Amino acid sequence: LLYPNPYTLNPVLLADGSSSTMITARITDRVGNVIDSANNLIDFRIDGAGSLVGITPVSAVAGEASITYKSGVIAQVSTITAISEGLTSGVLNVETVPGLASQLSLYPIPYTLTPDLIADGISSTTIVATITDENNNREYGLNNRLIFRITETNGASNTKLGGTVQLSSTVYAVSGQAQMLLTAGTHTGNVTVTVSTGTDGDSLTPAVLNLSLVAGPADRIVLESSDTQIKANGISVATITVKLTDANNNVLSDRT
Repeated sequence: LLYPNPYTLNPVLLADGSSSTMITARITDRVGNVIDSANNLIDFRIDGAGSLVGITPVSAVAGEASITYKSGVIAQVSTITAISEGLTSGVLNVETVPGLASQLSLYPIPYTLTPDLIADGISSTTIVATITDENNNREYGLNNRLIFRITETNGASNTKLGGTVQLSSTVYAVSGQAQMLLTAGTHTGNVTVTVSTGTDGDSLTPAVLNLSLVAGPADRIVLESSDTQIKANGISVATITVKLTDANNNVLSDRT
């Protein structure tokens, strides 16, 4: 039999890496009476986040042995098991939950560390904003109002946020998360997405995601001249530049 101290049927701790509870194993008969004379060797094991602090295996004293469970920083359910030869194992589940909401995070779907989109006016990605605690655990109980904003640089333009050409859009989180569709414009460059709280009294740290808009497949060769007219004198010159571009006239600068 395993139980936490203080006793509760469903022990819950903060997933902060420091919260703890004492876990006690009791050696009992079939009807739950503690066998005071038992001094069996008990091995405590954990499956999940967190750690066990103390000596294991350890010999029971007066039918009991204890160890401390210390939470990790991941919100989840961890299982502690007490094992002793010849005895039915004891099992206890401890849930660790997020701490106070403190920040926002952003990531694209599909997920990548260096997101990019083809600047073709139709390529898109879903940007996901998540309300988390300081250890990046999602706050499922929150539905704050979030504001998505975009900044276009290095030539990018006409990026669509939520299906229309706009620089900001507001959406309410559902179970601690909100999504926004980002559609590329037709010019290469960079787009910075920022999400911040729009709920009065919030102090959530904003999140930033940078994306690159890149040229599509080679589509045409463009010729450009430094002068449209030159004298027919045998010495005047004009510089002709050849550019390889995609269908939207974005230069494929990485091609040779």
